[in-house]
Amino acid sequence: MLSLLSSLLATRCLLCSAVSLESVCKECLPNIGRRGAEANLLLRCYRCDEEFDGQEGCQFCRQSQTSPFRFIRSLCLLTPELRQLIHAGKYQGHFRIFRQLGDLLLAYHLASMPRYLFYDTIISMPSYWRHRHERGFCHTTILARPFMSHFGAVGLMVKNVGRRRHALMTVKQRITSSKHKFCLPEKGIFCKQQVRKMMLGRVLLIDDIVTSGASAVAVATLISLQAQSIDLLTVARSENFAKYFPMIQ
Repeated sequence: MLSLLSSLLATRCLLCSAVSLESVCKECLPNIGRRGAEANLLLRCYRCDEEFDGQEGCQFCRQSQTSPFRFIRSLCLLTPELRQLIHAGKYQGHFRIFRQLGDLLLAYHLASMPRYLFYDTIISMPSYWRHRHERGFCHTTILARPFMSHFGAVGLMVKNVGRRRHALMTVKQRITSSKHKFCLPEKGIFCKQQVRKMMLGRVLLIDDIVTSGASAVAVATLISLQAQSIDLLTVARSENFAKYFPMIQ
């Protein structure tokens, strides 16, 4: 009976097309976050996750004191395969992949950042409102659920009131639009008036992809006065992130 039920629920792995109960099979899932043996041996900046050859962070982070984040970490670089996987979850209804990526991201964080194992507030980057309405779910909320469960942290909602998708904008347009794209809800337990009176403590901001960091900086600035510290954790990071991020500072 169990084998019959499994066969009925089985689907195809999005990467290798093997029969699997999940969107990505157990053989392919561990390969998503591997940077390769050589990349794992390189030192990485504790704030922006870029490669460097010193012991106190990269040159940019040593010189800049304006970043709102204590650190920025990503599971891996954004590859064509991973982009295709995330797009399948967003636009083709394979939302279960974000549950798998959330578990993988949590395991990576616990293994690679043992000094930062306690959080009071978890914020998932809000999706473009029209896509959230069309899909019926917010993919970053699914990513954040394993973290809220593990840390026992409060989930804080931030509204995305932007009128255009960032995917359709240039980097300069993203930086400009992000400054006025996010806000706190007007009603509810964690409305704007209540949050301003609260201490959010240690905050973890979670997103699927960081390209320039403009949206993440905008959300962090929104709650910076109430937060003791803010960390950014993403599944993937654009190869041009080191080029774009200094433009926001």
